Amino acid sequence: MAFRLAFPGILLMTPADAEIRNCFIIQAPSDISCGSPKRFRDPFGLSIAAKIVAGLRALNYQATDPKLGKACDACFKIIFSGFCVNVILLVKRSAAEVQSLVITDPRKSLFSRVSTEEMRNSLAGVGASMDEILRNQPGITSVSWLTHSQAEKYFAKTPPR
Repeated sequence: MAFRLAFPGILLMTPADAEIRNCFIIQAPSDISCGSPKRFRDPFGLSIAAKIVAGLRALNYQATDPKLGKACDACFKIIFSGFCVNVILLVKRSAAEVQSLVITDPRKSLFSRVSTEEMRNSLAGVGASMDEILRNQPGITSVSWLTHSQAEKYFAKTPPR
């Protein structure tokens, strides 16, 4: 897994890692109940994030509580020793359905001694667990587990915002 320096002390994945499936596209009917609407954020994102976190915690992952993001509908972190995985949810609502893009983004500090193989295996495990959790949620009609480049192509026609 190749990394590039994004900010001092933070390493990100490069496009060479596009084969790693780190995005989910979730579809549900537009009438799904998910709480009271917020002014700028869709409540579907926070309710799905809460369900993902509960499922991950049941599988013994250490996940932070989901919260509303500054530029997204919901976000949380999955914490491993030496690195973490940021999970970001973006929601697009239409009259017929609700679509959500879920992005997993591994972050490793510059001085962390975690091997890239360990990070790749952990990210694959998190992705498989999230896929299983999302497929077992009532009301969700479709779950697609995609690479970042596949998700970019999918949303090139219909961006999530």
